[in-house]
Amino acid sequence: MLNLSGIRWDYRDAALPLGEPENAVLVKSNARRRVFWAQGCYYKETLYERSPLSLLRTFAGGSARREGRMLLALARRGVGVPEVLGFGRACSHAVLERDVLITKAVEGASLRSLLSGLPEKPPFHASEMRRITREFAAYIAHLHECGVQHKDLHLGNILRTPEGAFVLLDVGAVRLCTRPLSLRERIASLAQLAANVWMLASRSTRLRFFRAYGQAAGLWDESGGSIVRRDVLSALDRAACRFSMRVWRKKARRSLFSNSRFVREQNHFRIWRVRGEESDRLMEALLPDPDRLMATGTLMKNGHTVYATAVTIGGKRYFVKRYNNKGWWYQLKSLVRRSRALRVWQVCHGFCERGLPVPRPLVCLEERRRSRLQRSYLVSEFVEPASRLSVLWPQLDEFGKKTVLVRVAMMLGMMHHLGCVHGDLKWNNILLDTRQRPVLTDLDGAWCGGWLRAAAQCKDQKRFLRDLPKEDGYLRELLLFVWNRWKGRS
Repeated sequence: MLNLSGIRWDYRDAALPLGEPENAVLVKSNARRRVFWAQGCYYKETLYERSPLSLLRTFAGGSARREGRMLLALARRGVGVPEVLGFGRACSHAVLERDVLITKAVEGASLRSLLSGLPEKPPFHASEMRRITREFAAYIAHLHECGVQHKDLHLGNILRTPEGAFVLLDVGAVRLCTRPLSLRERIASLAQLAANVWMLASRSTRLRFFRAYGQAAGLWDESGGSIVRRDVLSALDRAACRFSMRVWRKKARRSLFSNSRFVREQNHFRIWRVRGEESDRLMEALLPDPDRLMATGTLMKNGHTVYATAVTIGGKRYFVKRYNNKGWWYQLKSLVRRSRALRVWQVCHGFCERGLPVPRPLVCLEERRRSRLQRSYLVSEFVEPASRLSVLWPQLDEFGKKTVLVRVAMMLGMMHHLGCVHGDLKWNNILLDTRQRPVLTDLDGAWCGGWLRAAAQCKDQKRFLRDLPKEDGYLRELLLFVWNRWKGRS
């Protein structure tokens, strides 16, 4: 429970209730920090272990003092922040033991929660969304004009009140400047924000935001036109991609370890799986012998390297792929590198983090004997109903072919723009659902993680064009135009 006894207050507002808060509710807790809510206030308590670092924290004043002073400084600059009611600390033998920051609760919803609900249940009309975008852009421009440089600027740290005002939370990573931010600092801050909304906002919404920001911050071209300066927009796009790729690469690596989203465990197999009830059901059906389950499914591929079937578990279909043991040389190479199933597992999650359409992998299994790889398995969602591009293409008229080709080219161009290659881009590896949206499959040769060489992109294009029928060769220029346009800019 929250205990304020022994706190020596560095700042205390007259509105702060006296005495201990009643009926305090624990909102958030971890090893070092606890957050309570009581009487319309948030109490953030930080605990410190006794160590040599405690002496440094004692002289620095602790996180509550630093964050409280930052909130007061931002409020003086006209930035919307929670009202500070008090902050103080408790020491034991002159060494900081814990500190407390008390702020007034702000009614509102984070922008992330608002945008996350847009695809299925929009909380407001599209015209209101455009208005909110312009207001939010003006708010960010005001932050930069006030010299506020936030090192962790994302939508979860910004609230929108019912009155339409924006409130900045979690100011521990804020640095205040005595001048407005430079263009380079603005681009770095906006790139971080753009990377945060990449999967939540459409391309038109992002462009509308940048246009409104440029108008509020005076970043128009010298003629005063209504188009954002191209050099600023290009620099922002490059910076956003660099920042996003670091984030995507870090998130994809999480699939190799146990955390809040994934589970890594071992029995007879080495197991990597998505945390949840669905993967629990899959493990019950797969173990102890995945081949027994695959024998009950529909055969999809039977080769020297790969054996794949579609199985039904709990009324839902899944795609199970087994990578066969190809002999002693295969086992010897596996001593110093991961199995193909595990490589594809991480690559698929890298594609998913970028919002690229691929079947989501759920379980990866490795069977090793004395560190020598035997068999490996990958279980992913089954895309249905869907048709292969090579099968659907002859059934389309001229307009349908152009529509499908443009959609596929946009998706593939975006794939290259986001630092990914497929490696085997034949038409059998592209599925189209009932709404003719493309989905990429068979990512055994795929790669993602950084900037691509032009040769890797050209290899994907050449492999795709090889399957384009000769009688439809007039569509080649349209394909390359759309592909290269989306490859260059998102």
